[in-house]
Amino acid sequence: MKGKTVLWLLLVLAVICCGCGRKKDITYLPIGTESELTEARQETGLELSVAGGQELHAGVPSIKLLLHNGTDSKIRFGREIEVFLMNGNEWQKLKWKDGATILADYMEISASADYTISLDYESLYGAPLKEGTYRVVKNVWKNDEKVSVTAEFTVLP
Repeated sequence: MKGKTVLWLLLVLAVICCGCGRKKDITYLPIGTESELTEARQETGLELSVAGGQELHAGVPSIKLLLHNGTDSKIRFGREIEVFLMNGNEWQKLKWKDGATILADYMEISASADYTISLDYESLYGAPLKEGTYRVVKNVWKNDEKVSVTAEFTVLP
C-alpha cells in the first residue's frame, strides 16, 4: 500500500512539473511601427525578411524567409518559428494544427552570412495562407543572448 501511495505522489508531481492539462493562453504582441522594427534590426544586426517581398497572394502553401546575420558573431537557432495574424489592432498567435511537427535541428550561421528558412505554412497550420497581415517571429541566440527577429507581410486576395 505504501508503494502505491509513493507511486501516486510521483505521478501527481510529474503532472504538476510538466504542466499537463494546462490551457495555453493566446499570446498577443504589441504592434510595432516600421521605424521601431528598423531600429531593432539596426541594433541587433539581424534581419528577417520574406523572399519575394512583403505582399503574397492567398492560397500560398509555404513561405521562404531570409535570415541575414549582419553581425561579426555566429548566431544559432532551431527550426521553431511563430506566426501571428493581425486581429483588429492586436497580433494573435496562430496555433499549429493537431499533429503538426517540425524537425528539431540546430543551425549555426557564420558572421555576415545569410540563411533561407522554408516555412511550410499549410502543413503546420492546416490550410494555405488566407488574406490578412502576418508577423513571423524567429528566436536566435547571438553570443548566448536570445534575440527575436521579425518579418511582416500581407496576404492579398
